[in-house]
Amino acid sequence: KTDPITYNSSTGAIGLGYNSTNLQLTTNQLNTIQNIATNSTPTFAGIITTGNIGLGTATTIEKLHVSGNIHQSGVSDSIGGAGYMLGSDTSRNWVLRNSATSNNLNLDYYSGSWKTALTVLNSTGNVGIGTTNPTQKLDINGIVNSTGIYVNGSPYQSSQWTTTGSDIYYTTGNVGIGTATTIEKLQVSGNIHQTAASDSQGGAGYMLGADNSRNWVLRRTTTGNNLSLDYYTGSAWGTAFTVLNLTGNVGIGTNNPGALFSVGADAFKVTSAGTVTAGAWNATTIAAANGGTGQTSYTIGDILYASSTTALSKLADIATGNVLLSGGVGAAPSWGKVALGTHTTGNYAATLAGTANQLAASASTGDITLSIPNDFRAPGTVNAITGINTGADAGTQRIDASGNLANIGNLTLSGAISGGTTYSGSGNITSTAGVLTVSGAGSSTIAGNVGIGNTVPLGPLHVGTTGTPTLFVAASGNVGVGLTNPAYKLQVNGDLRATTIYGSIAEGGGAAGWVDDGTVIRLQTSTDNIGIGWTSPLEKLHLAGNILQTSSSDSVGTAGFMLGSDTQRYWVLRRTTTGNNLALDYYNTSSVWNNLLTILDSSGNIGIGTLAPASKLELFGSGAGTGFLLRLRDSGGLDKVSFLDNGNLGIGTTSPLNKLDVGGSVAIGSYAGLTQSPANGLAVSGNIGIGTATAIDKIHLAGSALQSSASDSVGGAGYFLGSDTQRYWAFRRTTTGNNLALDYYTGSVWNNALTALSSNGNVGIGTIAPAQKLEVSGAIKTTNLTIGTLSGVLKASSGAVAGSATTDELDQGSTN
Repeated sequence: KTDPITYNSSTGAIGLGYNSTNLQLTTNQLNTIQNIATNSTPTFAGIITTGNIGLGTATTIEKLHVSGNIHQSGVSDSIGGAGYMLGSDTSRNWVLRNSATSNNLNLDYYSGSWKTALTVLNSTGNVGIGTTNPTQKLDINGIVNSTGIYVNGSPYQSSQWTTTGSDIYYTTGNVGIGTATTIEKLQVSGNIHQTAASDSQGGAGYMLGADNSRNWVLRRTTTGNNLSLDYYTGSAWGTAFTVLNLTGNVGIGTNNPGALFSVGADAFKVTSAGTVTAGAWNATTIAAANGGTGQTSYTIGDILYASSTTALSKLADIATGNVLLSGGVGAAPSWGKVALGTHTTGNYAATLAGTANQLAASASTGDITLSIPNDFRAPGTVNAITGINTGADAGTQRIDASGNLANIGNLTLSGAISGGTTYSGSGNITSTAGVLTVSGAGSSTIAGNVGIGNTVPLGPLHVGTTGTPTLFVAASGNVGVGLTNPAYKLQVNGDLRATTIYGSIAEGGGAAGWVDDGTVIRLQTSTDNIGIGWTSPLEKLHLAGNILQTSSSDSVGTAGFMLGSDTQRYWVLRRTTTGNNLALDYYNTSSVWNNLLTILDSSGNIGIGTLAPASKLELFGSGAGTGFLLRLRDSGGLDKVSFLDNGNLGIGTTSPLNKLDVGGSVAIGSYAGLTQSPANGLAVSGNIGIGTATAIDKIHLAGSALQSSASDSVGGAGYFLGSDTQRYWAFRRTTTGNNLALDYYTGSVWNNALTALSSNGNVGIGTIAPAQKLEVSGAIKTTNLTIGTLSGVLKASSGAVAGSATTDELDQGSTN
């Protein structure tokens, strides 16, 4: 049996239509609520119901139906004092955040990244799109796109331009600037000012070409502000015309004209039937190759001659009596005099007779006979056809037509003698300054001694002076260097240097300290030391100075400086013949030389485990496993840095599991060494960039971010904004329709400021049920308004919207 009212004296529980023992109040029915109970736990109050809850109303249609205001408090403000999030149980879609300085409301939507869409002022309730300081009920800083709108009772005209990406185009008519009457596609009445930061032909100036290419460009160069006309050849731009800014010089084919008019070519052609006269043409010179003389001025009597295949030169006139003399083929002419005799009748005299040499010419044959009673001197070439004879009357031929000598007595020369045949005869050949060269294939025999550098040779070959010979070969076959009469096969008076010496090298044949065992040369006394540049060697080899070791091979076993035992090499420091690099190798137990360290000759790069290091220090490991590639320890043996073979780097740890593991705190920027970082934390003095190298704020994210929370403690209603201790704005998602609502806390209640519908994207300002893309209950202010067509207008709740010229508002007015 259920009593209508029960009371439990031990617990204080009251039951209405229900026997209650543990709840303070239990009812079987209370209006439309099936079950309502207050938990006995003092710190938690709850409602248990399977129906709806109505506050201020007996007719409910939702789980919670409130007729009146709702004041919600006690919600955690964990998002830095500003923000209310809306979304599903596992993700947020909208954020409503409060400005910490002005308590204004900002609305953001997440579509891969968070974007601010709207601002509502705390003081006025004005809504700004694209501005954070709206001065009207709706203040838009940007373009509003609508199918139609009326302003001041008149409709706006639709734009004639079509937008594609960042381009606009208009193809159906002409465009007039400064004029309403156009006859071309673009007609400007007034000046045009065109600027460009670049003087590249493709990005500056006035261009002519086909629909999809440029061919000509008239541009201003950024260097010098010159005017340039360029043509596109298909692969490059060529300058055709240039006007210098400072001088006004004009250049064709040159971009740096040095005169008022310069042509950058080898020729200049005037195609005209008229004559170029002094008022129409003024030039300094015209090159001979182009039909001119190349001269700028002349003197009376000057003669022009071709000094090359493309140039003319002047030959200045000189004193009277000189004649023009040919310089020969390919040579320039000159002025000179001819002194062959007395000029009387226009021809030179047939006979020139004097007290010394005589010259006779035959008028009939043209032969000239030269009688030379004394010396004959020819300043030029003498050509004897049949030969040269000496002696009385006809004389005896000494040189024939082929240049052979004959009937020659003693021959004394001041230069070298060379011949291809053996000289035979009773005369002597004496050369006071040269040598004798025999180029024949036969043998040459000298019966006596040969002296070089002396006139009295003491042996078969004596080179040098008599007292101090350089090289001496005795009749016995002994050779002496620096002495005569050598007693040995080779006797040197002085130091001897040789690449290889066999046997004893001491004077008198005594022991030299070395033993030649055939393939090995060793010290005669094994306990002796060797000193090079040092008289008291302390070790087996004591060197005072530098060592140069060369080798034609860079194989590990045959080149370089080696270390090992008496019978085995283990280490070799060598120069590689390819690249002249330095290599350090080790001979392992498998009879293989392993390269351990390489220093590149060209860059100084050091490689450990690699022959071709690409950086100053390059370590080559296996690329896998947890073995140490590089390990740094302190003096106490504690690990500081560990670089593993798999590429993981550990600082303060020897077993990094990631590319970088730090066992301790990390500081970046000016904090390093100045401020202690949080324990096992990170201190950054600058900005943090995620996905970007140019961070402009403390945290700069280039890409998407997702902040999630398993708790939706505000009944499905989003993100709060405010100060550290107070909420001011709420950004919430409606569970029905997933719409977006923005509310502001006035101090006692939350007021709805904006609603965005998820089903159609309609936005309402001053209304929670917008029927259009944008529906505003109040004034609108915008900097730019674009209307797509005149097929529709911007509507208020009733009638059209008209503009007010006095208030800069769009007001509800008549439809016309």
